[in-house]
Amino acid sequence: MENTTALITGASGGLGLEFAHLCAQDGYDLVLAARNENKLNQIKKELEEKYHISVSVFAVDLSKKDSALDLYRFTKEHDLSIEILINNAGFGLAQCQ
Repeated sequence: MENTTALITGASGGLGLEFAHLCAQDGYDLVLAARNENKLNQIKKELEEKYHISVSVFAVDLSKKDSALDLYRFTKEHDLSIEILINNAGFGLAQCQ
């Protein structure tokens, strides 16, 4: 039986990293997205070794146009079926006019 896969954005630090650890501890395979590919690869290695799960990483700045589509395409190209989304990326304020 395959593990459930969770996609976590903003996964290279802070709450995103904590979510990654919690999901990995519960046996979820992970897709981690954030801007810093080196950090993501370090986290991938640590989580796979510690929790014996599969981790895919995708370095992306989700504030850029079409970046969410690029992430979607990555999951499809790698045949990753996402059952859980933890959308943790981003900060700042939006102003309505």
